[in-house]
Amino acid sequence: GNAEMDEITRRYAGRWYAYLTYNPNYPEQGRAELESFEGRKTFVGLKFHPSGNRYPITGDAYRPALEFAAARELLVLTHTWGGSPYDSPAMLAEVAERYPQVTFLAGHSGYGEFRECMAVAREHANVYLEMTAVYAVRGVIEDMVNTVGAHKIVFGCDLPWFDPHYAIGCIVMAHISDDARRAILRENALRLLAGRIRLG
Repeated sequence: GNAEMDEITRRYAGRWYAYLTYNPNYPEQGRAELESFEGRKTFVGLKFHPSGNRYPITGDAYRPALEFAAARELLVLTHTWGGSPYDSPAMLAEVAERYPQVTFLAGHSGYGEFRECMAVAREHANVYLEMTAVYAVRGVIEDMVNTVGAHKIVFGCDLPWFDPHYAIGCIVMAHISDDARRAILRENALRLLAGRIRLG
């Protein structure tokens, strides 16, 4: 997948950027992928899916990728899910504490444990809430803005699995301020990507 995304993002440099996926179940291949990161000019960070890989984000096999990200102050988009033995909000808190140089985007915002994930984002300056699938839960956008602040929330929709029009509509129609909408839909991402976007 990394090679395919490299080809696509180079072809559309300036419009599309990617995360380098790291699978802890294949440590040698994972190290090789990490070593290739610098050469992939349209990659902005790393992507973890501990639940999909059935390996806990707190486990030793994620350490090379986390240390790599910390040394370069990268973004790490990681799947998080409430009650998961692989990527619960509590587990994210543990790695966020261990690697303060890394900016973590909590994919799905710990779905099912929203309050717990909000607490992690409040307590850790390097943790942001990501909105994939979250936007469809009634009242949660407003709760997150009121509890954590719009400056700690980034838009996401899991394209192509979910329709971005619906996802954007949920943010636009939420009972939040226009400033909060702009922050979630655009400004926070631009701020986090500043200095990381490299044209190919």
